[in-house]
Amino acid sequence: MAPTEDNTSSEDGNYELEDIPQVRILNKKVSFSSIEIREYNVVLGDNPCAYGPSLSLGWNCHRNFTMEVDNYEESKPVRRSQKQMQLPRYVRERILMDFGFSRREMNEAIEESTVIKKQRQQTVDRHDMIQKVKGIFNCRLKRKKMDAK
Repeated sequence: MAPTEDNTSSEDGNYELEDIPQVRILNKKVSFSSIEIREYNVVLGDNPCAYGPSLSLGWNCHRNFTMEVDNYEESKPVRRSQKQMQLPRYVRERILMDFGFSRREMNEAIEESTVIKKQRQQTVDRHDMIQKVKGIFNCRLKRKKMDAK
């Protein structure tokens, strides 16, 4: 039996097979022929890294080019591990100097970074203290409830 005009099922709650619209399964495929690679300038960053100045990408694209995906896949370097992507302080300093940053600018950024790190540590310490105070308060509250029984 066909569905009624208000799209409810027949009296017995079943649809006939011919009443159900057929679903077509489409094989979707995406492919790319070329990629655009954009290189941005390096700037003195504000992320508080472990030691020394941090690097960030600037907004200015200083070079871009297009190449075929197959050529890129053949010529791309081997993927580096997370440890290999960590640049030592002297490498970051050299890169920044190559981009025109002075030692004074780097030292100022390091000082600002140190302030940020201290502020973050203070936030963590306060949070830990608040959690301890809440724990003490909850224990006292539970004790009062138990004593009241």
